[in-house]
Amino acid sequence: MKVLLLRPNSIMKVWPAPIGLGYLAEALRTSRGDEVKILDARRWRLSDKRLAAEVRRFNPDVVGISALTLDSPDASRSAAVVKSVLPGVPVILGGPHASACGKAVLDDPDLDYAVIGEGEETLVDLMNALDGGGALDAIPGLAFKTPDGPVYNGPRAMIENVDALNPAWDLIGPENYFSRLGKHTQNRFIKHRKSLSVFTSRGCPYHCIFCHNVFGKQFRARSPEAVTAEIAMLKDRYGVREIEILDDCFNLSKTRAAAICESILDNRLNLDFSLPNGVRGDVMDEELWDLFKEVGVFRVSFAPEVASPRMQKLVRKNADLDKMRQSIAMAADRGIISMGFFMMGFPTETYDEMLMTADYAARSRLHFALFMYLNPFPGTEVARMAGTDAMDIRFKDYFHMPVNLSAATDEELHKANKFAYQKFYMNPRRLASAFGVMPKNQHTAMHLLPGFRLLFEDSVTF
Repeated sequence: MKVLLLRPNSIMKVWPAPIGLGYLAEALRTSRGDEVKILDARRWRLSDKRLAAEVRRFNPDVVGISALTLDSPDASRSAAVVKSVLPGVPVILGGPHASACGKAVLDDPDLDYAVIGEGEETLVDLMNALDGGGALDAIPGLAFKTPDGPVYNGPRAMIENVDALNPAWDLIGPENYFSRLGKHTQNRFIKHRKSLSVFTSRGCPYHCIFCHNVFGKQFRARSPEAVTAEIAMLKDRYGVREIEILDDCFNLSKTRAAAICESILDNRLNLDFSLPNGVRGDVMDEELWDLFKEVGVFRVSFAPEVASPRMQKLVRKNADLDKMRQSIAMAADRGIISMGFFMMGFPTETYDEMLMTADYAARSRLHFALFMYLNPFPGTEVARMAGTDAMDIRFKDYFHMPVNLSAATDEELHKANKFAYQKFYMNPRRLASAFGVMPKNQHTAMHLLPGFRLLFEDSVTF
């Protein structure tokens, strides 16, 4: 069968290579021999008219769309475009939004199926059923429509052997993501335009109330050998010079993280690395930081989120903030760019607790920090705590306040956010330190200049 896998055009400005679609494409090719095309409408900023033309040209038998909650309206619009061109073609929604909302996404008349959770095995089973008339209700991880309404078959067991999964890089087309000026990585401070992302693990065992749960709470790690082989292939075949590791928790096992670094060094790959999604800062140590520096890690994110001990417990982050502060200093001592992620607006959070977060960030040796408003995405624990599934909230970006669940007034929440930015960045010593470690190139300038607006106003989409 001919399968079109689509990432919709959206309000999101960053367009990293769609690795998730690559994993799905390879699963279909390997298991079924399907003819698969990956269409990244966000990368090419396809209008509805151009999308319709691409759909008509490929003429697929099935269309799969992957979406985050932030671009779910765009996914719905893309599904409508597909149906306008090929009314009888099944349209499947997957990705974080489908996993968060479950069968509720099938209220959209243009969506026929939803793949919930990890998609590789579920999508293959669904394609087999569509191809041969198999029973849909026997496929775990699938939601589908019936005359009585949408039905969800329940979750599928997580894939244990993640070494067996590989993205179809040839269908992704890495060369399309080596733009000199485009925002093609999550890392805001790249050294080289030939930069790509990889996953070395799936799953996060922590239970933060604001986080998604696409890959489950069981940490499943790829072997150091498999990780190194993929990175070496990307370097040899596509000329990649920089890798960003997108794991939720790369250093959950310090032994494995060290083994990956050692394997990269043994193979003399000589690349630069970043961890824009972050590390668990309170479980790092001097030896692993030294290894990070030696292997070429130049940028790392930390996610303290909140500084109030009460809020740390409430959001279930349960980070050791003193150890994290020490870890931030260790990174700074080694000249590694450090970014901090903080959030404001949690249920019951007070104005004074928000100021504690601002003070923690300002006293740290972080080079950069983002103070984001809470987005209670559907399917998260914080949405349930708020007494809503958040389906009726229009999410715009992490720098826009969609709803205020805190104990502070709207005015106080905005005031605390601006105070945090100003206290953090209006520090000559910090600015000098940041300037000393940041790459001096067009990419850096492109991300920094819009960011200055956050000192004074909300809603800056990077």
